[in-house]
Amino acid sequence: MVQSPTTSWAAGESYSGIFNPPLVSLVLINWNYARYVGAAIDSIKSQDYPFLEAIVVDNGSTDASRDVIAKHVGEDERFRIVHLGDNIGQLGAFLDIFNLIRGEFVTIVDADDVLFSNFLSFHVQVHLALPRSIAMTSSNVVEMTADARALTGGYATFGWGGEPISRGLRPPDAALRLSTISNVDYLQLARSTSTHLSSSGWIWGPGTANMYRRSMLALVHQQPKDRTYLRAADSYLNHLCHVLGGSALIDRQLSAYRVHGVNYFAERESLHKLRNGRLEFTRARGQEESRELIWLLFRRAKHFEEILSGRGFWHAVDHFLENLSEGKKRKFLTDSHSLELFIHNYEILCQVFGETDLFANLRRILIPRDLRAVIREAHGGRIPPRLRLELLREEGKPVRAAVEKALMRAVKKTKKAVKNTKKIVAGKRPTARKQKKRHLAPEDSPVEFEPAAAVAKTVTAPRRKEQQRATEETQVETTKNTPAKRRPAE
Repeated sequence: MVQSPTTSWAAGESYSGIFNPPLVSLVLINWNYARYVGAAIDSIKSQDYPFLEAIVVDNGSTDASRDVIAKHVGEDERFRIVHLGDNIGQLGAFLDIFNLIRGEFVTIVDADDVLFSNFLSFHVQVHLALPRSIAMTSSNVVEMTADARALTGGYATFGWGGEPISRGLRPPDAALRLSTISNVDYLQLARSTSTHLSSSGWIWGPGTANMYRRSMLALVHQQPKDRTYLRAADSYLNHLCHVLGGSALIDRQLSAYRVHGVNYFAERESLHKLRNGRLEFTRARGQEESRELIWLLFRRAKHFEEILSGRGFWHAVDHFLENLSEGKKRKFLTDSHSLELFIHNYEILCQVFGETDLFANLRRILIPRDLRAVIREAHGGRIPPRLRLELLREEGKPVRAAVEKALMRAVKKTKKAVKNTKKIVAGKRPTARKQKKRHLAPEDSPVEFEPAAAVAKTVTAPRRKEQQRATEETQVETTKNTPAKRRPAE
């Protein structure tokens, strides 16, 4: 396909010249990565997709980062440089400059990563060719060392955590086609793309591997109380965007993720069934991040309830809780800081959902003891009469469940005993005493038993004949001795 000087649509398409491909904004956030940031900027400049803008944010670096950034950006008009006085974290810096973003799609570039030249083309093509539009795309990565030597051919957990609802793209003749994507590339993309609407855990590529719709980022954008937000942007944005609009996974390596020993999250390359994150993140940080996301949902409940139809709001809450392992989930829900989420936002949630619906959803999440504590604290230390009976019923459920379980076990044992008894009775043989009476076999000779049914038939047949004969004789005697009835006079 020939690259058009005015558009990047495939040559010969009917829509060429009517509208342009979307603008992609790349936000590169750097803090003291002077050693790597130059390579990241050069990888942006080498993209084969022409419709892009780049915002390079220096997050209060104290090394030579500013000089390196200025040197590699040069006079490229597609780049803008923003200098922040202090390090306010990657997520904090992104939220701070969000209003500067003009593109319809956004990728946050880690300053120590590298994009392959087809990164933007492939992501944009998938966004435009999916059967249904989604909130974000994520591609696989190659993990490499600080000196750019390959460690793995893909991220170990990419795509794990749930079955896709669909695979593939629209047929080639029914999709918006970019000129930078050949027919072979398009078919390969279709084979390697899957759409996910529900999942548990981390299913995406790390950091730079993601491209979001700006409209989705606007929905989850917030101004934190403290401008400093020391958190990775992808751990915040991926979960929220996925819950709101789903994800498409591209199982193609489109960027390189650098593992160099001082990463914010990764301690080593990803391996099968082995955690690669630092211990402070895998233990406590997951709970804290889930708490932050649920707090955002609760504080903006009316906003998200209008966006998420039906049970979508509580499905989102369940999603953030499911990201914790079962043990961590129980610990999280019984933690005093987590209970404060429900206590402080109880009034807001009541206004949005009504107390009846709220109570029904809270009792799914909290154990009865904590549910009682939340309702008591939310109502100033007193439980309203209308909720006391519901709480008593809820607290009695474990007792009823235990009794029902015990009864079921007893019934099961009884049925089993009856079944075994029937088997014993059905397979019972004539005793030696009966055999001796009927002279079936000498007591000192070996006895060969017949099947139980045959034995029963042999024993009962003569007795039936004797009983029938006796009954007939009795009827005859009775007839002889009974006087004849007189006929009435006419």
